[in-house]
This record gives sequence, structure tokens and C-alpha cells, in this order.
Amino acid sequence: IDSLWKDSESVKDFIKSVAILEGFNVDEFWLTAYGESKMNLKAKGDFDKKLGIYKSRGMWQINLVAHPDVTIKCAEDPICSTKKAVALWKDTPLHWSCARELMGFSDKNFCGYKSIQIKDINFASKEN
Repeated sequence: IDSLWKDSESVKDFIKSVAILEGFNVDEFWLTAYGESKMNLKAKGDFDKKLGIYKSRGMWQINLVAHPDVTIKCAEDPICSTKKAVALWKDTPLHWSCARELMGFSDKNFCGYKSIQIKDINFASKEN
């Protein structure tokens, strides 16, 4: 996975290359990252007022409370977080609300798939 990051021109290319390497459905894999964070490596979500932290971090929006083995540094690193995402995806893609929505397991529109045309998505550069 490390070398795929170096060889990719964009975050989308990297995620698609990882999906191919792992034998995942390419569109489901990269669209999950897009829906979760717009592929923003530093994205923050799910603010917990009680804990005073953003529970979900990085382009995969990995919930750090549910996955205490993942640090903020890892969640915001494209290689480290994608390695964790691969392991979670192998367990079940349904860890992500956007994957559940994309695959038809939810009729919610949190991730915006019903309001976008895939061809019109602007993809993140590796520098975001």
C-alpha cells in the first residue's frame, strides 16, 4: 500500500489502486471515502460534547472511540488510515454509514449520493 501512495496522482487514484489490489469493489471503496470526508485527509466529524473531542477523523472518518488502536496521527495519514480501512472493510464495509447508504442498506442521504452525479465530483489532490 505504501508504494501505491507514492505512485498515485490523487487520493482517488490511491484508493482505487488499493481497492484493485485487495479485490474490493472499486466504486464502493472510493465512494465511501468520498462520502465520509470528500477525501479530506484532515476531516473531523462526530463531535462528542461530553468527551470534548471529534470521535471520527481523517478521510475514512475512523471512529477513534470505537477503534482505540487508531491514533489521530494514523487516522489523518493516508497510508496508515487506508491500511486500517482495508482491515475494517474485510470485516464488513458496513462499518461506514456512507457504505451502508451506497449499498442500499440505508435510505438516509447523509453522504449526498442521491444529490450528486458521480462524474461531477471534484477530487482531492494529495496535498489536502
